[in-house]
Amino acid sequence: MDDLSFRKAIYAEPFTNDPDVINAAKQDPKKQAFWDEIKQMENELNEAMNIPVPENLAEKLILRQS
Repeated sequence: MDDLSFRKAIYAEPFTNDPDVINAAKQDPKKQAFWDEIKQMENELNEAMNIPVPENLAEKLILRQS
């Protein structure tokens, strides 16, 4: 798998199970490092999006509008 196809596949689905992507990463340490970096970034984004919402947020927003 060439570098461009590998990067496209990783950007599209960082946690892919595609055998071509897995084999390409096993054969090239740079590709494996890139894949690990993208997976780490994806995990950080998911953590950032999981912010607990206060229970009374809707009431507070409605009170501010009126």
